[in-house]
Amino acid sequence: MSIVVLGAGRMGSVIVKDLQASGVDKIIVADVDIAKAEKVVKQLGGRCRAKKVDLANIGSVTSCIRNADAVANAGWYEFNLVVTQAAIDVQVPYVDLGGLYHMTRKQLRLHRKALQNGCTIVVGGGESPGLTNVLAKLGASKLDSTETIMIRVGSRDFYDSKTHFPSFPFAVGTVLDELSMNPIILVNGKFREVLPLSGEEKVEFPKPVGINTCHYSLHSELATLPNTIKGVRDVDFKLGVSLEFLRTIKPLIDLGLLGREPIRIKGTSVSPKDFLVAHFSSVAQRDEPSRHVAVRVVVHGEKNHAPVQRIYETLAGPKSEWGLKNGTAFLTGIVASVVVQMLAKKQIVKRGVLAPEQCVEPNALIAGLKTRGVEVKERVAVSEKSSYESPVNRE
Repeated sequence: MSIVVLGAGRMGSVIVKDLQASGVDKIIVADVDIAKAEKVVKQLGGRCRAKKVDLANIGSVTSCIRNADAVANAGWYEFNLVVTQAAIDVQVPYVDLGGLYHMTRKQLRLHRKALQNGCTIVVGGGESPGLTNVLAKLGASKLDSTETIMIRVGSRDFYDSKTHFPSFPFAVGTVLDELSMNPIILVNGKFREVLPLSGEEKVEFPKPVGINTCHYSLHSELATLPNTIKGVRDVDFKLGVSLEFLRTIKPLIDLGLLGREPIRIKGTSVSPKDFLVAHFSSVAQRDEPSRHVAVRVVVHGEKNHAPVQRIYETLAGPKSEWGLKNGTAFLTGIVASVVVQMLAKKQIVKRGVLAPEQCVEPNALIAGLKTRGVEVKERVAVSEKSSYESPVNRE
């Protein structure tokens, strides 16, 4: 079995480590920065090999993935469309980590082409989107009707020192886009665009994550769940942001410093966002904390004419034996690893460009996570009414 992992950053590195731990025969680690790919290979050795690839160039991507059994794309989300087109062209099963709604919608338009080529493309197969989608589908399958899906993701960072820089759990550019672009939510069957960092809500997650202040965030779950879960009327996604991080980022958003339009500075053109991405990227790793992440998916509907909520929760933290502090990277990477192995083993048989809830068998994914030390807990709550109502306290 041969699997290509595109991107040798945090998420890609975790996917590679899990593939090796799973006994995959051949793993190719590909990145435009060949030194990064070689560093990952050097750490693991064995069945890994480094390769250079330019994800912005479809020819480079097709050459890299052509003979693979499956490919996991852990590169920057804005390259997803190019890589998806390449995977379809060479008929290689594919999974990525999500496209912040708008990119995912572009990928979904390639469904017919993927279907004609007999190819399986899974859009958003990490922690969130990915696990969240599959759990939403699982909950809906256990109800007679589904009205509401609420997804909440929180985290807690633990620093070794008292002075530290706000932590970016994954690519700086993606984090900034996720928090500054207008989120999309589904309300009473209609899509609504809301302001960034609006919808503030206090959510109590399991310890050690604890209470998070969550806000609406642009996410790919909204690009698929309203269409794949029959009858659902309300869907939203909220992300926990620490007060420290909020104090750093929100003023930048309010001042328009995450704009993409270039401005001239001493004879050089640069967008405010590009400058901030470069700046934050240069300092983000100075003091990486130990990060724990919690995921909650609440599916509300009716069973036997009674209102019911099915609630799924999972928790992940550092992986010390891998030298990994970032629980977000760990959970995202192992989910993607499980999915890409399903693809390589032809355990996912549906064809086309698909959301994970359309093609990933929930119990198989949950079992795969359990073998990696991550447990998904399910509980059922009987609700007093069938209208939209959060199980957590709102501010």
